[in-house]
Amino acid sequence: MRISVALTGLLLVLSIITCGCISTTDYAYSGGNTQDATPSSQAAAASISGAKYIRGDIVQPDPSNDAYNSNVAALITEVSDGWYRFNVVVRESASSPWKHLSGYQGGTNTIQNIEIISPNKIGHVDPNSLETVILPTATPTKTIEPGKLQILTHNLEYDIYGIVDVVGTAKNVGGKRISWGTVEVKFYDRDGNMVGNAVDYVQNLDPGETWKFKAMYVDMDGSIHSYKVGVGTVW
Repeated sequence: MRISVALTGLLLVLSIITCGCISTTDYAYSGGNTQDATPSSQAAAASISGAKYIRGDIVQPDPSNDAYNSNVAALITEVSDGWYRFNVVVRESASSPWKHLSGYQGGTNTIQNIEIISPNKIGHVDPNSLETVILPTATPTKTIEPGKLQILTHNLEYDIYGIVDVVGTAKNVGGKRISWGTVEVKFYDRDGNMVGNAVDYVQNLDPGETWKFKAMYVDMDGSIHSYKVGVGTVW
């Protein structure tokens, strides 16, 4: 199965805003069929938590959002008090079944963040009925150094809506094209607890080329105190 996907928005690709001091650290990270039925237990959970989504809902960013890709979505797998748990799902086309994306399962985020970044429900499935797809991994050759992504710069850019972009530049310093590469950001409160994450991706970055990345996070309660940024998956 050949899939070309943008994971940016779904990984809910979410940025930060904070009124306090921000510190930064560089580090390296080494379908189913649509159903209309709604389980009553999940409906009750959604009502209690004040959430508009229930288990099995497939949600996406607005098409006007730069993170939007019609074949990538978040599948809500659990609704709790103030939080959603979700998996990233992908499909080859609008007529193809959704499938779990291996390696991007079991994320969590606040109800407010998910509903802001992905306001559109586009379907409903039984999460247990979906197959899993695995993205291919790179096979380095003996004569050519594989693509290597290096972060050159990064900083925060605030906007008036409580969304902050973690922006910067990264370069392919290897000897081979990077077919898929990601930059990942983690956010922490004043006690050092991780409270969220964000990701941006690049495709087909040739040796020596530089990429301008942007990752987003919504921090409406101002709990973010610091962040770390590093290279994620590269192949």
